[in-house]
Amino acid sequence: MVDPKTLDVCQTVWLPEIRKYAGDNVPVILVGTKEDLLDSAKEQEKVSFEAARKAASQMGCLKFLACSALTHKGLKQVFDEAFLAGIGVNLKDTYRKPPCCRIL
Repeated sequence: MVDPKTLDVCQTVWLPEIRKYAGDNVPVILVGTKEDLLDSAKEQEKVSFEAARKAASQMGCLKFLACSALTHKGLKQVFDEAFLAGIGVNLKDTYRKPPCCRIL
């Protein structure tokens, strides 16, 4: 991640919003975008991959991934991991409505 403020906003704004509307059982992957800008960013302004990974773990995310839409670096992995996380959700328990009647 290029900007530490972005990580802070993820922790304080976006993750609580996701949990509020989607629930705690929905898998979340923290994705750092604009990875192509890391080389030009000042060292003290960057969030290291390890620090972002640790923050993702502390937030309860499945993992941290980084990508660049400009260079396509890591982009396929982000979509592959999102797909795998999505099909790994136990749909029966997470989205199942309570039965309207029971047969005894």
